[in-house]
Amino acid sequence: MRRHRCRIFAWFHLSKHALALAPWATKKPEEPKSVAYYSELYNYIRKAKWLSLVVGNPGTVCAEGYFSSPAADVICLHESDKEVAASFFPAWTAKYPSTSVLILKYGVSTENEMLRWVDFAAKNKFPYIYCTDDRGKNPWDSLPGFWGKEVDAVVNLNPAVGVDHRLHR
Repeated sequence: MRRHRCRIFAWFHLSKHALALAPWATKKPEEPKSVAYYSELYNYIRKAKWLSLVVGNPGTVCAEGYFSSPAADVICLHESDKEVAASFFPAWTAKYPSTSVLILKYGVSTENEMLRWVDFAAKNKFPYIYCTDDRGKNPWDSLPGFWGKEVDAVVNLNPAVGVDHRLHR
């Protein structure tokens, strides 16, 4: 566990306030020992690093235990270039704060498609979404061509946040 902790900090330290655990390296994410492992890791990260946000990414819908234990503050329930309907997400997700769900979309071809996904996330109360037009082995290695429009769309849905989004272009 200690060796894994050090590796995770080296690979996924996003900022002095946030850390992403991605992808969750487990063959059977629904197993109680997998949930216990990531819950223990989450508690260690929060205590040892004083971070305010830990993001977990199984890349798909995971066992409810990851939310109830918890194993992260925010969990990615969909990472794909495929379509998904709101019914894809289990009913138990409604028991947890909507602030705990992330959607990652890659292969988003157009600005209109990106806006559709941002709208989908907002309507379903999934506050974290990122869309990219990139594809391939690592679709997360560059910002999308529509990045400025994506930031604008998210900021327009969250006017109270007061983010100076000009810094993110």
